[in-house]
Amino acid sequence: MRSLGRPPAALWLHNPERSLAGLSVDHAADRLVQAAEILASAVERGWCRSWGIATWNPEQVWSVVAAIRGDWPRPGLVMTRSGLLAPAKVLIAAENLAARCEARLWGMSPFGGDTQDAVWGEVDPRQFLAPRQESTRWQAALRLALAVPDAVERVAVGASTPAHLAELLPTPGLTVNSELVASYRQLLERRSAAETSLAARSAGARNGSLSGNASSGARL
Repeated sequence: MRSLGRPPAALWLHNPERSLAGLSVDHAADRLVQAAEILASAVERGWCRSWGIATWNPEQVWSVVAAIRGDWPRPGLVMTRSGLLAPAKVLIAAENLAARCEARLWGMSPFGGDTQDAVWGEVDPRQFLAPRQESTRWQAALRLALAVPDAVERVAVGASTPAHLAELLPTPGLTVNSELVASYRQLLERRSAAETSLAARSAGARNGSLSGNASSGARL
């Protein structure tokens, strides 16, 4: 705060899932509440104007938040991955986490971490915009990160040059094809459900094989 000459607009509890991993749900919930109390105190002291949770894996944080009983100092902001490359489980958990916390939702990593990823040579995000709009691929990708998941207010981006950031400035003025985006979300969710079902069947088959071997051994 002294370096900036003003209180930060937002102070983030960054990737709390790392500190909560391996704990029982109750212990994890208690630890998260303790962190929330410290950050809420920072707001009250004027050290920052607000605080939020920034998480790469919101489904892990969501399961802990859902276990918290009673009132607690909820974050005013939730920031997590957004955009076309965010997995369905991340998108759903982000929306649930923000709703549970009654927090505003922000996005990050709109390009999936790397604009040089081969996927961007195969998928043109401009097809998800309303017709007759001029934009670059990256403008379109960033605009979609404001629409996927729902109700994203802002998106954090990084850039190697000021020119890259300047290119992105017109992005919020673009219009998304809402029906096409909704269909894309449904496709992601169906694919995620199919993958989960396949993983469950595979695990069941392995467990069945082990049980069968154990039973055979017992009969011998």
